[in-house]
Amino acid sequence: MANFKSKIKTVDSVLTKKPKKKLPVLIKDSNDIEILNELQVFIPPLQEEEFKLLEKSLVEEGVRDPIVVWKEKNVIVDGHNRWDIILKHSLKDYSIKEMSFDSIDETKQWMLNNQLGKRNITTAQRSYLRGMRYLMTKKSHGGNYMPSSQNENSLKDDSEKASSQNENLKTNEKIAKQFDTSVSTIMRDADFAKGLENIGLSNPELKRDILIGKVKANKGLITDFAKVENPEKMKVTSVSDLAVALPAKKTTKTKTSNTTKFQKELLKLIPKLNDKTKDDTWDKVYALLDSIKKGE
Repeated sequence: MANFKSKIKTVDSVLTKKPKKKLPVLIKDSNDIEILNELQVFIPPLQEEEFKLLEKSLVEEGVRDPIVVWKEKNVIVDGHNRWDIILKHSLKDYSIKEMSFDSIDETKQWMLNNQLGKRNITTAQRSYLRGMRYLMTKKSHGGNYMPSSQNENSLKDDSEKASSQNENLKTNEKIAKQFDTSVSTIMRDADFAKGLENIGLSNPELKRDILIGKVKANKGLITDFAKVENPEKMKVTSVSDLAVALPAKKTTKTKTSNTTKFQKELLKLIPKLNDKTKDDTWDKVYALLDSIKKGE
């Protein structure tokens, strides 16, 4: 009987014993973790005030979200800003989550999707990330790392061009459906992203300031900068330098001017047209229509 009571007492003490507080698991030493610039560019930068608020929260309340690391490379894929703060204040209360990826392109795709799933990104950042998502997907399918308008010009023959256009269409539709937007929006995003990438090759700080909204820039101007060749050789110190770096559009202006002139001539002839109009007048009308159609 005494032995039975002893066993009951032992079980009771185990059940009523308070569990120890579960501490975050440190999977790796902080010295083993690296930041790869090629991946960090896919993390939209925080404004100064946003960074200060995050810093205050982490120091006072602890690091709730884990730092996500590419397991095979020990490289951070999510949590760059948190990691900077952890190192700055020598914080110990954090955890690390490991994820496996087969390649750096697969890692980039995951990072882009992960960032696009966050609610605190700006309209410009969302456009940039969607555009990069398209460019990266297109690259993985064998396309060039540039918007379609440039890629098509670089193709060698009509069969290759048709194949590229078909692949672009599939990629466009897939990504547009994924983010609940139109194909044309995705293509504009791609040009915007490529333009920002070109700016970054010349002036990384300017690219960062545009993305966080510190510097205001016309989106059309950035999109046009996607077509610039050898941007890394250009000296771009401010947004005003972008317009200077763009190639002149004299041909386009001449075509527009001529087209307007042809339209005016056609409008003068239209009221005179009837079943008695002479053939030479009709010939002139057809010629004007043809010129307008060609944009001459």
